[in-house]
Amino acid sequence: TSLHLDTVHLRGPEPVALDPDDAHAVASLHLFTPVVPAPPGSATLRFDHPLRLRRDNRYLRPDEFDFATFFTTLVRRASMLATLSGTALPDDDYAALAEGARSIRVEDTDLRWRDWSRRSARQQRRIPMGGMVGAITVSGSLERLWPWLWVGQWLHVGKGAVMGAGHYTITAPCAGDLPTRLFANDPGHAVPLHKLSTGPNRASPKIA
Repeated sequence: TSLHLDTVHLRGPEPVALDPDDAHAVASLHLFTPVVPAPPGSATLRFDHPLRLRRDNRYLRPDEFDFATFFTTLVRRASMLATLSGTALPDDDYAALAEGARSIRVEDTDLRWRDWSRRSARQQRRIPMGGMVGAITVSGSLERLWPWLWVGQWLHVGKGAVMGAGHYTITAPCAGDLPTRLFANDPGHAVPLHKLSTGPNRASPKIA
């Protein structure tokens, strides 16, 4: 049995059905690139796939969640993927980003640990892949951090991201528009998400 892609549905203010066999329509995809929403005063991040954050050579448990560790891990991943795609990021002042992340307040935390494992054919054993699931609400000066947080919904964060771990979604007053490019409000620095959404979760620019 063979499968054929009939239609691609683009989500946005006005949903669009796209015929993948229509070369002109596919070439016009950039016309449907919404911008990153304006930064809110607060936002809720819901982790629906286990988030595996490492610090000091161990995984953080739910009662140890640290927003700065989460955010700097996200920035490392996004930076690495942008480097692989040959695209420069507009804000590469990593020290300032890290300092901004440390100033963010975690107003509410509802996290728990979820255990799961995967089978390794090479090692002939099951590999633990547990992590944190649930939600956090953050507030503070999110302006500089917001584009990274927003696009992180498509990149996954932490160890095992390449296998689907670390997926989250954002709920915020302005979060009604889904971007297909990172920093799309600056066309000169737009990064197509299809270039950012694959690749291993390995070393990238160091963020203190």
